[in-house]
Amino acid sequence: MRAALPGVKFLINSYTGGQPAGLRGLEYLPYTDGMSFEAFSMKASTKFMDAGRWLQQLGDFAYVVAQGKLTIAMDYMQVGDLQRRMWSLASYLLVNSQHSYHRIAGTNVQADLQQYPEDQLDLGTSLGLPVARLDGLTEGLYSGGKIVANPNLTAKSYDLGAERGSRWC
Repeated sequence: MRAALPGVKFLINSYTGGQPAGLRGLEYLPYTDGMSFEAFSMKASTKFMDAGRWLQQLGDFAYVVAQGKLTIAMDYMQVGDLQRRMWSLASYLLVNSQHSYHRIAGTNVQADLQQYPEDQLDLGTSLGLPVARLDGLTEGLYSGGKIVANPNLTAKSYDLGAERGSRWC
């Protein structure tokens, strides 16, 4: 394909996170310019992944990013589902790069190509890879903020500091 279409970027949509290592599609990276991760932070059924599966998905996304490849994080949900939108965005922000993109495809008609207010967040630059904390939360630091995600089935309290109080996540 590269000979037939010189200068064209090739992305594959064959990541299958539920498979064991060596069968998830990452083995195709040497032949492509990037990869799309459908059902990025949630299963295709829009059910949340268990913590281990979610961490593996983020690790694979970060691996593709570290290879300098284009990456697309795609999730599907109803437009009004703010909890899932924020989960998808937080998951993406933990492992994104200047060559990665986040997209939510709505499962209701009015969602096509919709922009969301959170798409305009300016957190600055990432200060490194996300950290799995001892309390089960995952945290990513930016020059202008912090991302905290809770991949567990139980709510956890997180202290945002003296100026902001604490929040449930």
